[in-house]
Amino acid sequence: MLRTKERRGFTLIELLVVIAIIAILIALLVPAVQKVREAAARTQCTNNLKQLMLGAQAYHDANKQLPPGNNGATWLGTGAYILPFIDQEPAYSQINPTLLPILPNAAPPGGTLPAAQSVNFETNVWLNYAATVTVAMNILPVFICPSADAYRPLAAGGGEMVYYAELYAPPYLETISWYDPNYQGFGRTNYISSAGSLGRYPTGIPQVDNYWGPFYDDSAIHLTDILDGTSNTIGFGETLGGPVLGARTFAWMWMGAGAFATMWDIPQTPDYYCYGSCHTGIVLFAFCDGTVRPLATEASGAGDLFTAHWYAFQALCGCADGVIINSDDYGP
Repeated sequence: MLRTKERRGFTLIELLVVIAIIAILIALLVPAVQKVREAAARTQCTNNLKQLMLGAQAYHDANKQLPPGNNGATWLGTGAYILPFIDQEPAYSQINPTLLPILPNAAPPGGTLPAAQSVNFETNVWLNYAATVTVAMNILPVFICPSADAYRPLAAGGGEMVYYAELYAPPYLETISWYDPNYQGFGRTNYISSAGSLGRYPTGIPQVDNYWGPFYDDSAIHLTDILDGTSNTIGFGETLGGPVLGARTFAWMWMGAGAFATMWDIPQTPDYYCYGSCHTGIVLFAFCDGTVRPLATEASGAGDLFTAHWYAFQALCGCADGVIINSDDYGP
C-alpha cells in the first residue's frame, strides 16, 4: 500500500498572527532606520560647516582678513571667495576676476562707517558674466545639508535668491535682493555666513550695534578683531529659505548669498531670512575656531526680540560685545 503524507497549512488565525508580528517588527525598525539616517545626515552637515569655516580661515591666512559677507558692488557672496580653499579651485577660476575686489566700505573696529554705497544693480554684477553664471549653476555638495532637500520645488511667487544682503542705512533697514520666480537653475546652499545682529552699519540702538559679526556688507575682518574669541563667535549657520515643512519661499545661491542678519533669532518655524534646519529642535553653527555646535531653536517667533534667548544668540554671533556665552547652555 502507498501512504500519502498529509500536509497541514496555516490556519487563518496563524496567518494573521504572523502578519501582526511582521507589522510590529517593521514599526520598530522604521524609526531606528530613520534615526540612523538622520544621524548620518547630521554628521555630514557638521563636516560641511566645518569645511566652510576652515576655508574662511585659510582665506584669512592667504589674504590677512576674512572673506566678505558679500560684495556690495558685484553681488558675490562669502561662498564664492572661499572656493579655492574648499577644493573648488576650478570653479573659482571661472569667476571673472574684475568681480572680486572689495570696495573700501568697512571701517575697522572703533571706526566710523560711511553711508551705504549706492550701487547700480543692473551693471557690473556677476549675472552679466556668462562664464560666472555657468559656474554658478554647479551643484556643490559641500554647500548642501543632506536633511534639507535644498533642490525641491519652491512656492509660487518665490525663486532662487541670487543676491541677498541686510544692512542698516538710516532711517531704514534695507534688504537688497534679486530673484527670478520663473528661473531655477543655480547651485544652492544651506549655509550662510553671519553678519551679527544687523552687520556694522550704526543704528544708534545699543542692543543691535553691539553685536556685529565677522561677515557683513563689504567686510574685511581680521581674526584678531574677534575680541570675544573665535571659539565664542559664530561664523556660519544653516538656513532653509522657508519653513521646515510645506513649500519654501526661496532658495539661496552659494555664489551670491550674503551674510545673514541674526536679529531675527532662530525660531522653531524659520522664515526665509532666519537661520533654520531640518534637524529636529536644533540648528548647527560653525564657530570661528572651526568647531561646529548645535543650538536649540527658540519657541517664540522671529518677531519676538530682546528675550533671554535672543540676547544669548546675539552674543554668540557678536565679535566684540564682551559677553561670553556657554553655547552648551543653549544646545539640545
